[in-house]
This record gives sequence, C-alpha cells and structure tokens, in this order.
Amino acid sequence: MKRESVSGITIHMDADGRPPAATDNDMELTALGLPASQLGYFLASQAQGMAMPANSQGLICLSGNIGRFNDPSQIIQGPTDSIQVKLTSIPVNPPTAVQPGDTWNFQC
Repeated sequence: MKRESVSGITIHMDADGRPPAATDNDMELTALGLPASQLGYFLASQAQGMAMPANSQGLICLSGNIGRFNDPSQIIQGPTDSIQVKLTSIPVNPPTAVQPGDTWNFQC
C-alpha cells in the first residue's frame, strides 16, 4: 500500500508471507520511504477507521482494539525497516492469534 505522508513523501508498506501464513506463523511487515533516522512502529487492528489523535501528525486508519508492535525489538528506523510478525500473538488486548480467514489491518 502506498500513502503520502505528512511530509509529502510517498511511503510504502508491504506485508509478505507464504500461504498459508497464519498457520505457518510466517509474515514480515516492511515500511519503505520513511524519514531517515526516524523511529516508528507498526499498528494492527481487525477494524478500519479514521481518527486524528491529539498531538498527532497524521491519521490513524484503524479503530477498535488497536495493537502496537512497540517491543524494543520491533521499533523500526527509516528510511526502510521491517519486523517479523508473530501471528500467534498479535499485540492487541488481550494478545490474539490470527486465524485462517481473518482480516487484519496494519499501519506504520
């Protein structure tokens, strides 16, 4: 998915896994085109939405039970970085396993 950031730079996010990714616990999230040397993390939710949190520089396109991949090993740094996603434990509250047929939404 490509999206223009607040800075006007086009950013790109990829999700890669080999089918059936959910049963194999195999998925990688990659963000490309982020501001150099800036830190960030991925978000996950089963629901889409549109919100502008206070003090935010952009929209959150997720709603409902939103999980953060913000463990120190999951913090990414621009311009390009990726994480391995443990599909048996998406960090929502409570941590949830992805089931075959589920739809999950991710944002960086």
